[in-house]
Amino acid sequence: IVPPEVSAISRDPDANITTVSFTATTDRLHSLETSGDLITWVPVASALPVDGVVTFTHECAELQQFYRVVIP
Repeated sequence: IVPPEVSAISRDPDANITTVSFTATTDRLHSLETSGDLITWVPVASALPVDGVVTFTHECAELQQFYRVVIP
């Protein structure tokens, strides 16, 4: 298993949407988690990679948000 590596992250402040893309191990479920304090993490979404890449879109009005990708 290759650890996920963020390849792109962007935010649309008008729509309050953050998009996170990362390289991923094929055939392994990957989950995006978010935190406002780096202590409490909340799952946002899970997906299988397509051609070794996963892209998540997260709607959030918070100005500061931390993200991590985990393989459950």
